[in-house]
Parts: sequence; C-alpha cells; structure tokens
Amino acid sequence: MGSAATKVVGAAVVAAVALSAGSFWVGSWVEQVFRDSAEAATQYGIKVTVVDYQRGVFGAVARTEVTFPGAGGDEPVTIAFNHRIEHGPVPAFTSAARIHSEPQPSGDPTEQFSELLGSDAFVGQPVTIDSTFDWAGGHRHRIVLPRKFEATFGSDKEGGSKVSGEEIDGEFEVFPGQARQKAKFIIGGFSLSRGISDSIRVDRGTLDCEFRMDGGQLLGWIAKVNVERVATEGNVKNTINGIALDSEANLSDGTLSVTAKLAVAGIVREKETRVVINDIRTSFLFGHLGVDALKGIFSDVLQAEDEQAALKLFQERWTMLLQYHPVFAVQDVSAHWQEGELSGGFRIEYSGAGISGLDDIALADVAADWQLNLPRALAARFVGEQMYEDGIEAEEFDDGESGAEEPAAAKPTKEQIDKHITALIEDGVLLEKNGTLSLDAIFRKGELTLNGKVAPVESLLILSPF
Repeated sequence: MGSAATKVVGAAVVAAVALSAGSFWVGSWVEQVFRDSAEAATQYGIKVTVVDYQRGVFGAVARTEVTFPGAGGDEPVTIAFNHRIEHGPVPAFTSAARIHSEPQPSGDPTEQFSELLGSDAFVGQPVTIDSTFDWAGGHRHRIVLPRKFEATFGSDKEGGSKVSGEEIDGEFEVFPGQARQKAKFIIGGFSLSRGISDSIRVDRGTLDCEFRMDGGQLLGWIAKVNVERVATEGNVKNTINGIALDSEANLSDGTLSVTAKLAVAGIVREKETRVVINDIRTSFLFGHLGVDALKGIFSDVLQAEDEQAALKLFQERWTMLLQYHPVFAVQDVSAHWQEGELSGGFRIEYSGAGISGLDDIALADVAADWQLNLPRALAARFVGEQMYEDGIEAEEFDDGESGAEEPAAAKPTKEQIDKHITALIEDGVLLEKNGTLSLDAIFRKGELTLNGKVAPVESLLILSPF
C-alpha cells in the first residue's frame, strides 16, 4: 500500500474513532437528559418509569411507562410509550437530540384511554409527542392530541355526557436554566353535550402563556386566550363571538396578584326574546392573595370528608386569605346594547387583621367603590328582566309549598318598571340627567356615600338588577 493510501486509511480510522467517541459522549449525555426529564415529570402529578433504553451510534430506542392518576378516585392508569431518539455525534448540529414518542397500550387502545378518562367509550387517533433538546439545556415538545376524538360518559341518553374534539395540539418549551417556560395550545373544535338538548361548543381557540421560574418556584406568568366562537344550546341559547383575554400574574413574598383584560366582540342571547350585546370590554384585578390560603381553598376544601368539614376548612382558609389584605376590582366596564351603552366599575378591598373567623369581619375594615352609567331604556330592560325572574322564583317556591300548579308568571308592565326606577331616583340611589342614569357609591370606615350624600348601607341592596 502506498504512502498516500496509507494516509487516507489512517485519516479514515482517526475520523471513525473520533466520530464514535463523539457519538458515545453525545449519546451518554442525551440518555442522562432523558432519564432526568422522566424524574422531573412527578411535579406534574404523573410518574414516568424508564423501562428500557438501548443506545446506538447515532440514536437510541427507549420504552417508558407513564402512570396517570385515576379519574374520579379510581385506580391509577399506566400507559406504555415507545420512543425513537436521534442525536448527533458531535456538537455541530442545531439540536442535541430529537425524540418521537407514541403510546403503545398493552390492550385495546380505546379501552385504555376510556379507563384513563373515566368514560364509557373513547374513539380517537393516537397521541404523538415530538421533542427537541438543545445543547444549552433547553427543550421543546409538540404534543399532538387525537386529531379527532370522542368520549362518552354515562350510557343513558337522557343524562349521559359526550365530549368530542378535533385538531387539538400544543407546544411546550423550557428555556436553558429553566428560568422561563412557554406553552401554546390550539383547539380547532371542542364540544360537550349532556342529555338530548344541552350542549356547549368552542370553535378555534388558542392559548399562549409564558411562565417565569426561579429554582423551580413560580414567579409569575403572562397568558393570552383567544376564542373564535362559543355556542350553547338548551334552556338559553347563547352565541359568544371574538373572545380575547390577556392576563398577567406576579408572585412575591407569598402573595399572588393577577391582572386581566377581557374583550368580547359580541353576544347573542336567545330565550324568550333576542338580546344582542356588542363590544364588551373590562379589566380585572385580583391583588394580595395569599398563595397558601388559595391552595387550601382549592385542595383541602375539595378533599374534605363531608360538607361540615368542608365548610369549616373553607372558613379557615378564607380567614387566612383576608390577613393578606386582598383586593378585587372590575374596572373600565363597557358594553353596548340596542338601548345604548353601559359603563362602570367596582372595587373592594379588606384592610383588617388578626381576625379569628369570618364572623369577626368589621365593616370599618372594608373599602369599596362602585360607578355605573347607563341609559334609562337599558335600565328598564334590566329591571324588567329581574322582576320577571323574581316572579318565576316566587311561583316555583309557592308550587313547592302547596303542590298546586299556578299560572305562569306575568311579565311586568311598563308602568311597573317605570315606578321601580322612579323610586330608585327619588330615594337618591340613582341620578338621572338627560335620559342617563348614574350611580357613584363610596364605602369607607363603615359609612356609605351615595352620589355625594351619606346614605344607609341598605340602599345598595335594592340594586340587584345592576
């Protein structure tokens, strides 16, 4: 063999050794990341066990078992996943590894997913997960849920429920150092029906959110929700178009504060009459919420043994929550009816401390503000609807007491509605100017100022239609 050929062979051997060594190093690193990710899944309430991991030169195959909590307190459900892993031999690729995962149920897939969901029947296409790990430690996952699925709960047509969806997939990304996490979900369609007539359907929804983390602790998030259309069928037929909700949350010193802005293009409500509401806008504030108290309300109370225990825990957690001086506000409210535009806002906060129970709350420690502006014609709509609903409730109560059927509740006349509104104006609860009604209420240190004048707190109790 000539010297040139020898050099070529020698170079090839060196390259092969280097390639193999690089692949071995990368493969070892990827395997460790894979196993660490499996252990980290416990923080999401599921258990992932790596059953098998076989490493090759440029990739690997693995098998895991994922255990999900059982639905409705049933036994946990375990589903096996097969993983195909591709990785580069040297750090010269845009990503360190790519992983494709698919479930491999041990029995009938539809039966196993039915067991997982706690449903009577499940029909759908397989779930797939595509993951990418980069060299800096970040990773991205695209989860494609069944393109079309349908689950049935309760075989009785009169009382059973059916859930169906289509084009549901999502992306989840963890940035290097895990200081930030992002998620995006797209729902092409989703529907829930109960019995023969009651149903709700969501068309084309998206969720974008970003979480800020520090050492595994959540510091806050930003979330954007958009829904093209929500429609309900049943006793009341509603169609809600163009929903947009933007929210931001921050955690500091054990307290949570959340701000949100809501916009709705339009609502069509059809019951006995057709009501159209357009261009609805408002913002919300939930401030100074104790995180531990919130956890207690949403976990301890729900897991209580009976109603009495749940009520006691609820009161205890709310007592804890009040010690952080919570604030709630609905601000910059505006919406347009056929009769005109409504605007207003509401804010309430608690400043007391050291209470031992909800019965110890002093009105002097509560501060509130309430503003309202609307045309008299729109106020007449609200008052008329409220009077009619009150009549129906009173009739149902009387029927239950006497056991006799009464005639249907009569709708209030224009004279009855005008009399009620006039009484509110004469009592100083509402002010009227050029056909517009307004309310400006301020509550401080146990005293109510209504439209610039001191008034009894009971004055606001008659404003239920608003």
